[in-house]
Amino acid sequence: MRKKTLKNLSCNAPGRDVQPPADDVTRFKKLYELSMKLSGDPMDIFVHVAQMIGELLDVKVVCLSEIRGRELHFLSVYVQGQVFVNAGACPLNITPCATVEAAKDLRIIHDVASLFPEATFLTEHSAFSYCGFPALDNYGQVVAVTCLLDDRHHVFTEEDQVKSFADACQCNTATYAKYFKMALDSGIYLAPSQFEAGFMSAAHTTKKIDKTIEATYEALKMLKG
Repeated sequence: MRKKTLKNLSCNAPGRDVQPPADDVTRFKKLYELSMKLSGDPMDIFVHVAQMIGELLDVKVVCLSEIRGRELHFLSVYVQGQVFVNAGACPLNITPCATVEAAKDLRIIHDVASLFPEATFLTEHSAFSYCGFPALDNYGQVVAVTCLLDDRHHVFTEEDQVKSFADACQCNTATYAKYFKMALDSGIYLAPSQFEAGFMSAAHTTKKIDKTIEATYEALKMLKG
């Protein structure tokens, strides 16, 4: 993986690469290799996270962006197998990320480049589908947006969003139960219900996080068959 700072995504930077998508097996192996690196400097973590999302979900571009005032700063950008850091900035209001900030919720937009013509990085990457989700601070304000871009009608459907308890009940609880037991057998205690949330704290050391990632990878391998 390469970390670069020269690529600029600040609304007028050229460049678009092409790479065939990996198959499922290769993708999961790569996810494991990358996930084992999620420790250390925050910027290094942003780099690994962007690459993990891009390769696992098979999307062309992933942007991890921070909102500073009314500007959107691209901290880490995955573009077809390469990751760029500190890749420029745009006025927030000309990007689809503004809709994520306003809604404080996930937003899916198709034909996005036509709807946001001033955000030239969308046309430079031939973006058609956009999926953006927020990171909120303790006051409920959106401080960062992770967005996924693809040049085709990607399967970011409204049906995939879980917005209510009824939606959650459509999830595969039997599979989660198997995953929970596998994790427990490996010494990882997760919430016994998939409707609960887990939280990290200072008690979770790098060693414990690495152990959790490895146990999760092994469990997913077995569940996938």
